[in-house]
Amino acid sequence: MSKFISIYYTILYITVTFFGVGRVLFAGGSNEERFHTTLIILFIYIGLIVSHILLVKKTGK
Repeated sequence: MSKFISIYYTILYITVTFFGVGRVLFAGGSNEERFHTTLIILFIYIGLIVSHILLVKKTGK
């Protein structure tokens, strides 16, 4: 079960990186827009990391 969870979260991390960081790097907007997008991406990463840790602990390696 733990392996399935890790694979699932790896796909989520790759998806957030591709669609999130790509928008920050290639955004045509202002620096303020890039900053807000960066903050949102950081919050998504924090949420993913926390939920991944809690789920792995809950399933008990």
